[in-house]
Amino acid sequence: MTEKKSITTIGEGQDLAEELDQLSRNETKEKENTEKFEEILARGEGQGVGGPKQGDGGASDCVCPKCGYKVAHTRGAPCNTQKCPKCGTLLVGE
Repeated sequence: MTEKKSITTIGEGQDLAEELDQLSRNETKEKENTEKFEEILARGEGQGVGGPKQGDGGASDCVCPKCGYKVAHTRGAPCNTQKCPKCGTLLVGE
């Protein structure tokens, strides 16, 4: 009976060693997958995936905050560099 115990212990030890080896391989694969995923996130998805295209990001109109004068925004000319023709206040983008 003592011999069976020692054989079982050796067998269990081998099973544990195999299990530990498998866990180690799984951890390595998980680490590699995580690194690949982080690399993909760091690079982004280029111009975007799905969804509408973005506009130019500028205002559609320039408005006087004081008197309410409104004029169409000219691309390339910031609203805050233009003065209201009625009261002289700088316009803001809307």
